[in-house]
Amino acid sequence: MSSRRRLTPTDRRSVYNLTGGRCAYCGQELAFRDMQVDHVVPLHLGGADEAFNMFPACRSCNHYKRGMDLERWRAQLEAIPATLARDCYTYRQGVRFGLVMLPHGAWLPWLEEQVEFSERTARNFMRLAREWTNRQALADLGAAKALTLLALPPEERAQFMEEHHTINGEDKTVIDMTSRELEQAIRERDKARLAAEAAQADAKSAEENRAKMEADMALLKEQCRSSQDAVAAAQKELEELKAKPVDVAVMAVDQEKLDAARAEAVAEMQAKVDKAKAARDKAEENRKAAEAALAEIRTKLEEAGKAERKAAIAGDSDLAVFQLLFEQAQEIANKLHGLLIKAQGREDSSQAAGMQKALSTLAELIRKAAEV
Repeated sequence: MSSRRRLTPTDRRSVYNLTGGRCAYCGQELAFRDMQVDHVVPLHLGGADEAFNMFPACRSCNHYKRGMDLERWRAQLEAIPATLARDCYTYRQGVRFGLVMLPHGAWLPWLEEQVEFSERTARNFMRLAREWTNRQALADLGAAKALTLLALPPEERAQFMEEHHTINGEDKTVIDMTSRELEQAIRERDKARLAAEAAQADAKSAEENRAKMEADMALLKEQCRSSQDAVAAAQKELEELKAKPVDVAVMAVDQEKLDAARAEAVAEMQAKVDKAKAARDKAEENRKAAEAALAEIRTKLEEAGKAERKAAIAGDSDLAVFQLLFEQAQEIANKLHGLLIKAQGREDSSQAAGMQKALSTLAELIRKAAEV
């Protein structure tokens, strides 16, 4: 073993300056007078009593390291969390509630060994803690439903919880639902939203097509009028040509040539008439086709509007309930009307009068409900 030598103030100052006035092991600030000089490789393990084997240390680190080399001391330090988790209940509670940080890589083994949580369960709980700021709502919902609701954007989550939803014909809030019912409500909400978006896209496309077809229709109607005017003008010119007498001079003329020229002119004019009629017929055919296409687009536009309204109702629980009750009321009203007609056909009309009075009272109640 090397003999320990006495350090001069200059030697101690050199060791102190090695780490800028901090403990080489834990990093805390050291006053010069409180520094202890530690042999990195202990003397009893063959370490040299020279400056290159000396580090500045605080009293606590120098005491805890004692006669260990760095490798053995590091292993002992790394075993501290496991030792505490095994022997110290207070430490285990501190880790459980996030008051004590475990070293890197030790968290998942601790979860499995100490609280029997899988990695997935632990990450779900962390997500709940991170995204649910309303602790009372989280407690009311329970972990399963709170996790299910994370599928919704944060800005829509609170509104979804406040609304009433129709599940299998029953009106329920999120608190009243089971986890399966909540999943069903979210699926139906997403389905209704997609249907509404598709209906809006269809309605927009149909409206654009309708506007284009109406513009095309206006152009085709103008072409039809122009074609009809051209046919009329050509027809008139042809009739005038046929009726126009041939001016001849006193001099002798070749009658055959004259008749041939006249026939050629008539044939040329007839060709113009036929061409104008063909153009007119084509324009009329295009107009009829455009009218049929426009009628089809209008039908699609009406269907898209109905689909959009239906999707909007499906996405709004109050509207869905209203529609259900309204359809039931219509069905009941028709049945009541049929019963009233039967009663009016009887000899005793007193029952029919009473039924009619009751229906009038009901109609008045519905009218007042509509005024609210």
